Amino acid sequence: MLAAATDPFVQQVMGIQERSIHASGKSSIQICNSSLYTDYGEGAGPGMNKVPLSTMGAIYSGLFQEQSPNSKNVMMECATGNCTFSPYQSLGFCSRCSNITDSLNLSKESFGSYSSYNYKLPNGLSFDTAINTNTMINTTTYKPLIKLDTTDLALILNFTAISASGYGTPPDVTATECALYYCVDTYHAAVNGGVFTEIVTSNNGKSNSSSEYTFGKNIVITPDTCYVNGTRRENKDTQECTYEVNYFSTLAMSNSVSPLLKGKGSRPISNRPSWSSDTIEALYGTYGNYTEINSVFESLASSLTTHARSKVCNSIKNGTAWTTQSYVHVCWPWMILPIVLVVLSFVFLVITVFHTRRQYIWKSSPLALLFSDLRIDGDAPLRPDPTLKGMEITSRKMDVYLESSAEGPRLKAIRTS
Repeated sequence: MLAAATDPFVQQVMGIQERSIHASGKSSIQICNSSLYTDYGEGAGPGMNKVPLSTMGAIYSGLFQEQSPNSKNVMMECATGNCTFSPYQSLGFCSRCSNITDSLNLSKESFGSYSSYNYKLPNGLSFDTAINTNTMINTTTYKPLIKLDTTDLALILNFTAISASGYGTPPDVTATECALYYCVDTYHAAVNGGVFTEIVTSNNGKSNSSSEYTFGKNIVITPDTCYVNGTRRENKDTQECTYEVNYFSTLAMSNSVSPLLKGKGSRPISNRPSWSSDTIEALYGTYGNYTEINSVFESLASSLTTHARSKVCNSIKNGTAWTTQSYVHVCWPWMILPIVLVVLSFVFLVITVFHTRRQYIWKSSPLALLFSDLRIDGDAPLRPDPTLKGMEITSRKMDVYLESSAEGPRLKAIRTS
């Protein structure tokens, strides 16, 4: 009964499975390493440097939010469609924004049935709106920041905006300030089934710069945590952990972005908004509040980071390509029953041999049946040895006949020797 289960158990012993192994294909992703970052054009004169047109395109793409913060347009190569990368870092662009509405000071002036509202921030930016002239947004750059702390940041520019949404009296007015700066991003990335996933685990870095960068001095950024060849390094005072940005690259970026972020928007006629530029309209979005402006700055930083990694820098981070291999997996526990059956069968055989060692065994011979009812004629009747060998010797000394008798047919043996 136990042996009946042998086949199902044996069938479960071996199975075909797959495992990942290293492949020889190429695996790489573009980054901005710690070499000097340089990206600027000459401009119309000294101190008027601008970024190249390709970078200008990335700026517009970010301001119009065509580049979302989670877009992955960085050049990546994975020959097998399954690749892994150890933690790596890349120079990039970051932004911070803060809601400073509570810093607004409001003053109201009345002119008969009309009222004018004046909002002012401690850094001097003001915002005037009235019932007959509805101002929507007023923005500027390089005003002193009120809440944001940019100490030790590689600052490119700061930004302040006061905006209003709706037609309330007074309107719903908010104030926002932002900073755009260089940073060092730490990434974890992988490619699974051809789908590239890259996660920013941190973006930080202390700089020798401040809100007032020194003319002609390159910006040097040191990340809080440094990774070299995928290994975390405690000693950060090394070339691999120091990221440098050319001074003119910072100047060109500031000169190129700042004019796009300064302007106004108003609604002199109901539902007929007027903007000083398309970028101000994109900055305002739907409501012009902190959420809208912060989203634009995140998009701008992401677009510039992607452009820097894919177009400006020429460095790559190598990863590991993987492929699948089929192999035979042996599950030894399923062999317990067959092995136990073999062992028990052997034990049963030994016991059987022990108990039958003194018994006569004629298993394959009919002589035992023939001698059991055989009449032998002769002077001295033959008495065969009951062993198989004895019966074979005796059978060679006689002839056997089949004869009729009163009891029926019988075998008769006649001794021949």
